[in-house]
Amino acid sequence: MTFFNDEFTLYTATSDQTQKVDELEKNPHAHILLGYEGEGVGDAFLEIEGTMGIHDDKSIIDKVWNEHLRGWFSGPDDPHLVILAIKPSQVRIINKKGEEPQTLEL
Repeated sequence: MTFFNDEFTLYTATSDQTQKVDELEKNPHAHILLGYEGEGVGDAFLEIEGTMGIHDDKSIIDKVWNEHLRGWFSGPDDPHLVILAIKPSQVRIINKKGEEPQTLEL
């Protein structure tokens, strides 16, 4: 997923036909990992915990839309395009092996 930000809110485009949209309607809580490379213990990455919402209003779509999204959508008026907004409640910096994680409560 590609994320765009406005202050501390993260936005990502997706289709309203995806499983993640169905799951989100049942459970709005999310964990986003940025920079995780899957090497296992000792990886350094950012973990964002927050609440997600689904948006289909034009103002948010216009804010997020860029031409790179044409690989998945016909344009900003694609009827299946929705935007997921993630409002973080906590951000953790997971450091290299041996260093304690740092937590920022929002």
